[in-house]
Amino acid sequence: MTTEKSLIDSAIRGWRFPQRFIIPILVPLLMPFFRTLSTPKRAARVITKIMTDASGQAGVYYDEGGRPMLGSALVRDPKFQDRVVAETRALLSTIPK
Repeated sequence: MTTEKSLIDSAIRGWRFPQRFIIPILVPLLMPFFRTLSTPKRAARVITKIMTDASGQAGVYYDEGGRPMLGSALVRDPKFQDRVVAETRALLSTIPK
């Protein structure tokens, strides 16, 4: 039991250096290579596209790459939408004016 505890303690102490010094330097350098992370440029592109779209389309969801995608089946269900609106209105009516 003592050997296991000392191994765990040494592993934790060994992880502190990379956690404090290497990871904060390395992560920002690698961020441009992660496709799942959004950027201000991509966010601006999606917002501009939405604001200038003349089709009047509503209820469009976008993935992390800024491409349109379908919402879940639950979100597309009109009964569920009505329920969400009703519950939201009920909640908002409880707020004192």
